[in-house]
Amino acid sequence: MPSALFLSIILVISNSQDDELAKLQGTWIAEHIEEHGKKTEAEPIRFKIEGDAVKVYENAKLLMRRKIGLSIKNMRNMVDLIDLNRPEKKMMAIYKLEEDYLVFCVAGDFGDTSDNRERPVGFQTTGTGHFVLYLKKKDKKSSKK
Repeated sequence: MPSALFLSIILVISNSQDDELAKLQGTWIAEHIEEHGKKTEAEPIRFKIEGDAVKVYENAKLLMRRKIGLSIKNMRNMVDLIDLNRPEKKMMAIYKLEEDYLVFCVAGDFGDTSDNRERPVGFQTTGTGHFVLYLKKKDKKSSKK
């Protein structure tokens, strides 16, 4: 019966990822960005997450569209923002939810999809070359399920 056990483990992992993705749904507004240990006000950028897709806007202009790939490993919530036109290119990040905030720590510069990056292991930016983006939920009602 090893195959039944294996399938149950996959189902639990899949459900956990679906639950996590459900928590990310909605519109998020960039509030702060942290680079080199310094937190500053973010540009007026908005992230709209629907299903496994994210659209990033500055005012009304669409900046990028990505597919979200989630995984949980070693108690870290990992996310890949996958380029729809070149799936092998992705932005690697970790994330956490804190009350009404979605916090991403992204490897390298925003939009960096080079192959020489490593996924962040924590939310520190001093001496890492990573940046942390703090997003606030636009509609608090939609974050409660």
